[in-house]
Amino acid sequence: MKALSKPLLIFFFVLANYTIAFSQPTVTSLNFYALNQETTSDVVKGHDFGGNGATEVPLNYFIIEVVFDQEVEPTVGTGTVINSVAEVLPLFDLKLSSEATHTTANDLFQISNLTNLENNDVYEPTNGTVKLLVKFNNDLLPNTSYDLRLNASSVTDNSGDPLAAASTFSFTTASAPSITVGDASAVNVCNNEVIDVPTIVISEASKHTFVRNTSGTLTLIFEGNNTNFEFITTSATVNMLGASGNTATKGTVSAAEFPINYTIADDNVRFVSIIITGLQVRFVGSADETINIVAKDDVGRHNINGLYSQGKTGANAAVPLGIVAGKGSISDAALNTSAIIG
Repeated sequence: MKALSKPLLIFFFVLANYTIAFSQPTVTSLNFYALNQETTSDVVKGHDFGGNGATEVPLNYFIIEVVFDQEVEPTVGTGTVINSVAEVLPLFDLKLSSEATHTTANDLFQISNLTNLENNDVYEPTNGTVKLLVKFNNDLLPNTSYDLRLNASSVTDNSGDPLAAASTFSFTTASAPSITVGDASAVNVCNNEVIDVPTIVISEASKHTFVRNTSGTLTLIFEGNNTNFEFITTSATVNMLGASGNTATKGTVSAAEFPINYTIADDNVRFVSIIITGLQVRFVGSADETINIVAKDDVGRHNINGLYSQGKTGANAAVPLGIVAGKGSISDAALNTSAIIG
């Protein structure tokens, strides 16, 4: 039996390596989307912000969709489909673009920063496509650049071959809103007196401060769920300025919560603003106190970026929308007689 000639050996060696390389999965696309709605079987994509170089990406509660060129399997566990938190976390590292390299210390895609993430936030609707609804504990910083890395060792094909290479996708987050604070802190009122809060305006600083093609409820509360102040349930009107299809209406108000039901259209024609006029608050405390009116930290506030970015520190801090104050006692000269009830 004759041995293969040297040229044939080289040919078969190259062919074998080409076959191995060809079998490795690659990334066809990675895109960022707004969350339109979440169902029991999927997350529905809203506005498409694009892939690498995307701008105006929401600060939280957005979708990452990765499309591979073939079926892939997780490298964690024994499953063949990526549909759990444990299986999706190894896919990504996230850091500020200003950081030189990815490290464990600066990686924002750690379970410690994603404790709200659940298995039903991870979907593989078709073989080779993975969708993740991102739920950070703390919002990303507004108008800031980030690098998302898709790790080469995070998935394999059906034969166990990993991704051909890691990929990095850069994006910039949406701007925080411009807020006209309804500051009534200089008004002197005592127990059971009513405070007239100046007009509150929440306006876009860019055309995706309000996440497009979404709806929900923005709820105003007294910071820390303070019970020494109460909303007057019959007070205030709410309006939304913007293109057709943008709406905001007052919901059912309680002493503790002032809900605003909104719909944000999928357009880039005009900036959008929410305007709250005629809001009244009753002081029911017995000691001097000043408190902020802020957005409730629930899912409805995520469609208006930057409401928890006060100081822009990377830790959630509610931005004041209004300020009210009450006093345990005030001098006769400082009394606001028009605010006295009874």
